[in-house]
Amino acid sequence: DVTIEVDGAAALVGSHLERQIDAYVGDVLLTTWTFAAKENRAKRRVTIPASMIRAGDYGHPTIHLSFRPKVVARVVDLDPTRNDARELGLALFGLQLLA
Repeated sequence: DVTIEVDGAAALVGSHLERQIDAYVGDVLLTTWTFAAKENRAKRRVTIPASMIRAGDYGHPTIHLSFRPKVVARVVDLDPTRNDARELGLALFGLQLLA
């Protein structure tokens, strides 16, 4: 198995002071993280079973890890002075392979 530590935060805005983000490998849900105002930016871990690691290009081990927020927030909702309609979900500050 492989454990990856994710340093991230969610876009918390208005009355939405809690967000959930799912971590998937392929189409398999591994975990759901809850981000809240008291502990938004934090390091969270996801463990990927060895059976889900595939050989990629040139035979190197490959993991198709994705993060899927249940709700996203637009930049303009966070700051009405900005004319930016991009949807924000997870702010990713770093990934670290632990094992």
